[in-house]
Amino acid sequence: MSFYERFLNDIDQLKKRYPFFEMIQVNQDILAQTKLLDLDDQTKCAILAIDTSMRMQDMVDDSNKDRYVLSTDLLSALFYRYLASPFQQTQYQVLTECVARQNELKQLYSQSNDPVVKEKIDNIFVTPFMA
Repeated sequence: MSFYERFLNDIDQLKKRYPFFEMIQVNQDILAQTKLLDLDDQTKCAILAIDTSMRMQDMVDDSNKDRYVLSTDLLSALFYRYLASPFQQTQYQVLTECVARQNELKQLYSQSNDPVVKEKIDNIFVTPFMA
């Protein structure tokens, strides 16, 4: 089973357990880049989970907040589970630093609309692992 098939299987399990769980489409560019990375499958799944969760957070509004907030929390929990078994300390540190940095960049982007900043935001979880 490929890492992406495993990820989709885990998402299906979340949908079965939590009726309000909803997920947006995985970013196909991030998926393609992640496939090329020389990383273990757990870290690749973690990248997809956190990237999707962070993009969903940007989409929360009054009409979907009940579903999307729960869903982003579940995706974040899935991200931590991927990195916890077995514990991937280096990847954990890199990716959690990326979460903090992405939040900073989103604030900067909201003030500047700079396309370079937007590109950094969009690729932040794969960039540290590219050779």
